[in-house]
Amino acid sequence: MGICWANSLKDCAGNVSGEHYASKCIFDVGKVVVQGFDWCKDDPKEIHINHLTANILCEKHNQELSPLDAEAGRVFANFQEAVRLFSVRSGLGAKRFWPNRPKFCVDGNLFERWLLKTLINFSVRGRNIIGLEENEPGKCPTTLAETAFGRRQFLGESGLYAAPELNAVVDPPLGKPFNLTTVLLGEKRLIGGMFSVSGIRLMIWLAQDRGPDSTLAGKEFDEWRRLAFTRRPTAFNFNLSPSSSSKSHSINFTWA
Repeated sequence: MGICWANSLKDCAGNVSGEHYASKCIFDVGKVVVQGFDWCKDDPKEIHINHLTANILCEKHNQELSPLDAEAGRVFANFQEAVRLFSVRSGLGAKRFWPNRPKFCVDGNLFERWLLKTLINFSVRGRNIIGLEENEPGKCPTTLAETAFGRRQFLGESGLYAAPELNAVVDPPLGKPFNLTTVLLGEKRLIGGMFSVSGIRLMIWLAQDRGPDSTLAGKEFDEWRRLAFTRRPTAFNFNLSPSSSSKSHSINFTWA
């Protein structure tokens, strides 16, 4: 039946049930691209979401995380619509003023926890050591389990980072709304995960004593090295030209 990765919380209940590594509700095309795990170490693999399940959470903990899955589904839909709208309005040419400037909202705390949960889902039972406090490969540290379930805060420099590219042109990545690449410290210690959501770059970072920087090694990080990382962003603004008056719409993060 497997073991619940949150068993260190000491309140498991029900059978260990099948859990999607990444919430099924976010994939309107049914595929996920991942890289850096035991079975896709060097090259990214595109896998159908129905094949990415494992017995890694008990029924109680699976149910407790359902609000995170619901928020992720809403966030992904908002990201996709924001990128689509940018593409459409860009094709119409830059205008000085858009009377309709939608604001797509993200619950930063829930989405941050969903990214952490997803990284843990992919990493448990693997050969990498998760985080900086654990020494047993494939085991979720108690502090990360507590953080994923909202029982403690992201401390220090850990948490959600955005890696926006100033004045970048965002194109909707057809058929690939979600990419995940692991970030390792040394050869086997997992210190973060890089996510691309509809072409928007995000990172979940596990280290409390340091933040992500441009020293990331490996060809998979080539596009990330020149970017500045912002912890807990407040907004992504979609402008149709460098002029601030050309703002079309935005993605806004709220943090409790």
